[in-house]
Formats: sequence, C-alpha cells, structure tokens
Amino acid sequence: MKNNKNSNNTNFKNVAKSFFRKEDAFLIPNILCYLRVLLVIAFMICYLIPFEIHGNELAHIYIATGIMMLAAYSDFIDGYIARTFDQKSELGKVLDPIADKLLQLGIIIVLVIKYHSSIYVCMMFSVFLAKEITLFFEDLFMARRNTSFDGAKWYGKVSSFVFYVVTCFILLVVPFLSLGMDMENQMIIIDVCCIIATICLILAWVMYFLLFLKLMKKANTPSTEKKSSDSEDSKHD
Repeated sequence: MKNNKNSNNTNFKNVAKSFFRKEDAFLIPNILCYLRVLLVIAFMICYLIPFEIHGNELAHIYIATGIMMLAAYSDFIDGYIARTFDQKSELGKVLDPIADKLLQLGIIIVLVIKYHSSIYVCMMFSVFLAKEITLFFEDLFMARRNTSFDGAKWYGKVSSFVFYVVTCFILLVVPFLSLGMDMENQMIIIDVCCIIATICLILAWVMYFLLFLKLMKKANTPSTEKKSSDSEDSKHD
C-alpha cells in the first residue's frame, strides 16, 4: 500500500513539474492569460456597477465593453506571440482555455444578472455551463487514455464566434436601444439573440460528444485487438 501511495505521489509531482515550471510562469503569453483573468473581473465590476462620466449614464457600458474587447484581443495576441517567438508551454496550454472560458463565463453571468427575467438568457447560461462541464470530464477521460481533442474544432470556433457577436450586441447595442424602444421589444431582441447562441452551443456540444465517442473507440481498439490476438496465440499454444 505504501509503495502504491509513494508511486502515486511521484506521478503527481512529475505531472505538476511538467505543467508548472518556474521558467514558464513568466512567459509573455502566460502573463497575458493572467491579465485576461483580471480584465474579466474588471469588466464585470464596470458593467454591473453603474457610474457616470460628465453626465453620461452609459459611460460604464463603454468602459466595460472596451475592457471585454481588450480581453478578447489578448487571446489572439498571446497565441500569436507563443507561435511566433516559440514561447509555447504546457502551462500555457492549460491557462489559455481556462482564461477563455472565464471570459465567456463572466459575460454570461453579467447577462443573467442584468436580464434574469428572460428564460432564454437563463437557458443559454444553463447550456453553456452543461457543455463546459461535459467537455471537462471528456478531457479527463481522454487524458487517461493518452488522447485529446487536439485543439478547438471548427464547430467550437463558430460557436464561440457567434457567442461573442451575440453577447456583445446585447451588452453594447441593447442599452442604446433602451433610449428609444420599450422594454418589451428590447426583451424580444435579447431572446432571439440568446436562442441563436444557444442553438450554436448545442450543436458544438453534440459534435464534440460525437468526436469524444469516436476518439474513445479508437483509443480502446488497440487493447482489444491485442487481447484477441493474445487469446488466439494461447489457442495455438
């Protein structure tokens, strides 16, 4: 029992060392990931706590949207720097998707708080959360079999693009519509946007699940073939 415990501790330490090396912590792409997480917090605070600048009641929305766009742009920059200047790291492979999902989660939490009366906003939040939790466990299962999705697929990228377009529209444009449009019509626009984003999230969710099943089947095939060949050899013996 002690040997097994020691071996498990050793394996954990080896994995931790490979992902969390001191020299990787201060690579520019990883620093940008830390910054993105801080920007997510700043975005949520600015958007949810109204303040005026020179009498402009929508000033906090301008600033919050600018922060969000800066956070989204940092995702492109850190990837470009990592590829161009060979600053890729195992830590970065973990931090980058986490920072991306935190940005998306921050956006959708703001929407739920501001428009919680809309069932479609809550539905989009529920689907997003369920999708990400499912993908997390799928990644764990595949890691145990030394396989992975090998990066985001086109349907995941399309889903993320539609999500950002739709949520940015709701966050930035809808407040301006409130100046000349009644609340009922505003909610109709918000609901339609959320339905579009939810459909894209569901499609990406299903496609990733089908890919997961395919990869798991492929990962299990060699061991199955090996067992069958071993049984045939034993028969010949």
